[in-house]
Parts: sequence; structure tokens; C-alpha cells
Amino acid sequence: MRIVPMADVVVPEVQYSQFRKGGIQLTRILEGEMGSPSNYVFDLARFERYYTPRHTHNYEQVRYCLKGEYPVTMSKVIPQGWISYHPEGTYYGPQDVDTTLAEGPAVLTVQCGGPSGQGFRTGRQTREAIAAMVAEGKGRFEDGAYITIGDDGTERVQDGYEAMWEATNGRPLVYPPQKYDDIILMNPEAFAWVPRADEPGVDERILGAFGEGQIRIGFYRLAPGATHTFPTRPVPTVLWSQSGTVEIDGQQFPPETSVALDGGDAALAVTAVDEAVLYFVELPVPVGAMAAVG
Repeated sequence: MRIVPMADVVVPEVQYSQFRKGGIQLTRILEGEMGSPSNYVFDLARFERYYTPRHTHNYEQVRYCLKGEYPVTMSKVIPQGWISYHPEGTYYGPQDVDTTLAEGPAVLTVQCGGPSGQGFRTGRQTREAIAAMVAEGKGRFEDGAYITIGDDGTERVQDGYEAMWEATNGRPLVYPPQKYDDIILMNPEAFAWVPRADEPGVDERILGAFGEGQIRIGFYRLAPGATHTFPTRPVPTVLWSQSGTVEIDGQQFPPETSVALDGGDAALAVTAVDEAVLYFVELPVPVGAMAAVG
């Protein structure tokens, strides 16, 4: 288990992507085990004139828009306070965040290995692979794509992330089948709080559990003095105290504290000092054959 108050998190400079257009500020809060099929990152993302073409991934994402509106296609946004689930294999975009860092959206983002078992690459792994491709000089990254020129002089345009993944792993990226026709947008305020019979003073707001990996997204609301226990799971659970002071193992933590429960960790009891709301994502269980994750 790891506990990270937001005050302890280092906010980085904006990074300008070599395989996407524009800049992104990814404030890393939590991360998993590199190379594991359940590897993940939990970031606070802000954007500087950021653009991606229409694309898909071989991993999963959950995005919680805390501020502003976050575009997911040219005609669809995640409104402030809403959450999106991006299943592996499901296309979205183009995305055009045409704002400055100060004006743009702030999005809590979980990116993690999905049920196919192909895992998730960290930002450091991605940057190192792209730098090697650029140094090799066989193509160029432009507006989210990787462009090479064939022997006949024609250009081949490929998604930048896909090209990087294939260069690293030495084989074509085979995306998981698309199980959903679109990403799923959820308005938490439209879901009822349901009292838990086994935990007095605890209400739950479950937004959904999806697919064969059963990624599960929701909230718990704890009355002052009430306790919720997060169970032991074979894969990680990420939680974030949206409001209220909580107590864990006899120590108090302020709002916007994040907690990582790794796979196999003991059950975790969280007690509210004053009324508290906890946001959580239970990562999916990999059920497919593990592919190399680079």
C-alpha cells in the first residue's frame, strides 16, 4: 500500500509530445509495476494546445474531468464532473484541446493494462522508444502520426503510439477486439447513493463494472466516524479522497490524498474524520494470454 497526499506530489513542466501534437502536463501521483500486465499510472493531466488523431489502444483508461470540458472527439466532450471509460480496442478522437494550460481542462486519469493482458507502457518507456526512432531517422512524428516514405516514394502514415509499440516489440500491434461501439461517458450525480447494509454510515455510488476483466468505477460516501474496508484483490485498486479528512492506520490525511492498493495487499480500512467522499477504480483482471509489453 502507498499513500500520497497531493501536497507531496511534484508538478512537472509541460512536455511536448513527439508522437502527439501540442503539450501535456502529466502530474504523476501513483504508478504500478513496470512490465506487469496490471501496470498502471494515476495522473492529473492538463493540456497545452493538445491534439490527437482518431485512435485506439491495447490498454484501458478512466478519465475524471475535475475542471472544464475535455474533448474526446470533435463533437463530444467529458463535461466537468463526469467520468469516461475507454475500453481497450475502442476508438475515440480526433481530440483537439485548443486552450492554454491555465484555461484548459484538468483530468484525473487512470491508464492500465486491460483484460487482454497486453499491459501498459509508462511515459518513460514511451519517450525512450520515440527518441531511439527519431535518432534512427527512418521516419518522422507529425500531428500524432509516424510518417515514413516507401521505396516508391509514397508516404505511409501510422498512428504514432502504434508505430512506437511495434518498433519496440518487433511485431505488429494486434488490438483487442472492439467490444463497445464507443467510449462510455458517465454522470456521477445522476447515480443514487445506496446505503451499505454491512457498513453503517457508508453509502456507495457504483457507476459500473465492465467487461470480462471487471474494471469497476465508483464512489463511497462516509459519514463522520464511519469506516469502509477495501478488500484484498489480485490486481491493484486506486482511490482518491475527493473531500473530507480520512484516517488510515491511525494517521489522518487531507482531501486529495491518493492510495494505491497493490494486488495481494491486505484489506484497507478507511475511516472518515468528517464526511468524506472517496473515488475509486478497481483495475481489470487480465484474462487473456500475456503479450510482451516492452
